[in-house]
Amino acid sequence: MECSQFILEFPLEPDYSFDSFIATGKNRLIINEIINLEDHHDHSLTLTGLAGSGKTHLLQAATTYFQTKNKTKQNTAIYLDIAALVNQATSYKEGDLAQLLTRYGVYSIVAIDELEKLENQPQLQEAVLFLFNQVIAKGGKLLFASRISPNNMDWLRKDLSSRLLWGEVFNITPPSDDELGEILTKMAHDRQVKLGPELIKFLQLRLPRRVPDYGDAMEKLDRAGKGLKHKITVPLAKKVLGF
Repeated sequence: MECSQFILEFPLEPDYSFDSFIATGKNRLIINEIINLEDHHDHSLTLTGLAGSGKTHLLQAATTYFQTKNKTKQNTAIYLDIAALVNQATSYKEGDLAQLLTRYGVYSIVAIDELEKLENQPQLQEAVLFLFNQVIAKGGKLLFASRISPNNMDWLRKDLSSRLLWGEVFNITPPSDDELGEILTKMAHDRQVKLGPELIKFLQLRLPRRVPDYGDAMEKLDRAGKGLKHKITVPLAKKVLGF
């Protein structure tokens, strides 16, 4: 099968926007850097952070932001997921992936997620390098995300590693306890879910310290609380969340 016959879809999550990302502390500065990526002096920016820190959220928010900002232009921004490409890699002959990614080289902003998945993927590393060179040759910018800093990717081919380190690397810092409380409160407010201080404290103690887990919990509580005219209680939350 010819490489051109493959079509890879990288859907965007509609809830992922800068407005819905609850930024705290240094993370607000990171969002500002992303918003100004088109005018940035570097060719690329890399976001690092633990799983659940919001890297995918920010990359997809950036893609949507630039698509909306430049909606009168073609090929403004695209989101690519290395994990999805890894699943496809065995279907391609050597060199085919680089040819496939050529179609994305015309975009002004290319956001590439889960960079750590390039480990043990020499064909994909070559393809990403090819895409990187193509984008910057046309004056575009790249936004990367990874759980690992490029400085610690000893397995990455040297020419790709050096290009990644041309740009700045920003670490997304996990929220503090007070900030996690603010995040829960905002999530509840956005969903019009009534949570008392006792329940917020209980959820902070029992839920993993990950914003996605907070979001999942709020969705379940929201569904359970539909039709209730009073605040969701701790006993109800225990039942709904399986505590």
